[in-house]
Amino acid sequence: MSRNPQIESVCQRLRRDFFESIKHIYNPSILEQGYHLGKNRKGKEQKMPLASISIGVVWLKGMSRITEDELAEMAAMAKSESKKALNGYFQLTAE
Repeated sequence: MSRNPQIESVCQRLRRDFFESIKHIYNPSILEQGYHLGKNRKGKEQKMPLASISIGVVWLKGMSRITEDELAEMAAMAKSESKKALNGYFQLTAE
């Protein structure tokens, strides 16, 4: 499966910009500890993760002939895989 380096670069920049922008939301001690305290749906206080971003991309390489359903399935898969990826983004290629 081929990868588009321009897409990778854009994803890296988007994530970097996102994480830079959320620094203004949290106070420094919360950023340092990596979580904040909040109440879950049952009203119990627990550690909550900080805001994050995951990016799933489907690259339609060349004259890809895929249906809308196939594209939607690929987009859902890319998004799901991006949440598992250490770098926070995942790229699928439709050739």
